[in-house]
Amino acid sequence: MFADLSKKINPTHLNPDWEIHSQSHCQVSREYAQVIYDQTSSPRLDKVLKKWEEDKWASADSENRQQLAYIILVELLAYQFALPARWLETQDLLFTSFKAPC
Repeated sequence: MFADLSKKINPTHLNPDWEIHSQSHCQVSREYAQVIYDQTSSPRLDKVLKKWEEDKWASADSENRQQLAYIILVELLAYQFALPARWLETQDLLFTSFKAPC
């Protein structure tokens, strides 16, 4: 399912200079890719970071920056789908902590 979704995202439609968080203005950068990798342990971002200079991810070339934005977006979505709000743990906590009124 997710592979189909990622194929429907067109990298050329992405703005690599988007506002990532409402309280801070971040750009697609090595630092941001590192933050996302630290949270997700994404093998794809690991490869990007290890070959950063070789693959010229820091290039001002808009096509390169759009592709990097695409990779980050897809990895964030994959992480979100893999851990959707920790549903089972939330339910377990809810039912083990819930006390019905007498």
